[in-house]
Amino acid sequence: MRSGMRHKAVLVLGCLLVVMASAACFKSPAESAFERGLSIYRDETEQRDLTKAIEAFSEAIKHDPQYWDPYYFRGWAHADLDQHEKAIEDFTEVIRIKPENEEHNAYYYRGLSYKKIGKSDEADQDFIKAKELGYPFGIFRGLAKVPYDKGVGYANEGNAEQKYGDDGKAKSAYEKAIEQYGIAIEADPTYADAYYYRGMAYARLGKCDEALHDFQKASLFGYDGQVAYAGSDSTCGHLTGS
Repeated sequence: MRSGMRHKAVLVLGCLLVVMASAACFKSPAESAFERGLSIYRDETEQRDLTKAIEAFSEAIKHDPQYWDPYYFRGWAHADLDQHEKAIEDFTEVIRIKPENEEHNAYYYRGLSYKKIGKSDEADQDFIKAKELGYPFGIFRGLAKVPYDKGVGYANEGNAEQKYGDDGKAKSAYEKAIEQYGIAIEADPTYADAYYYRGMAYARLGKCDEALHDFQKASLFGYDGQVAYAGSDSTCGHLTGS
């Protein structure tokens, strides 16, 4: 009896191994090409060749134009090579194939590529969409917090120097604040507070166009407060951020 059970167990195990081996052997050409491209893309050695990865992803797409994964990773590869127009095309295909886009990263990374080529409005809309779909901006907010806090410190220093009449030191402090807020925004392009307070620093320096631009960005990304007034002692006077 036990011998028979052992025989059946061995037989079942053997069948499972055959099924698994068969599944591995019968990958589609698209899957095989994609996995080859992914292996190249993830290679962390000096031999990593993004051009070959792109070729493999393109082969996968040729076999199956509705296969979103190779578009996604080809977009990353193009972005890594600063080929942002091509990256945008690839991420757009991901979004087309998956309209609900559980892979909200496609909106975020397309936004980054739009930003790199100076299409700020398109980038902002993608960041907003990524946020709506649950992109974890909080992770980047953590990275952005240190430069943001430094920016606040420099801005406070500028306010103090301006109050005591040392315009030279005030100007230097505001410029440092702007730089730090910029670093925070680079880490998290939806950081509304960083846009708002960088706008305040610009306004203190009399750079009214830059200030208004940042106030508008703060409003767009949901700044929780009145984005309208740059401060009574700024040279820009009253600015609207709506």
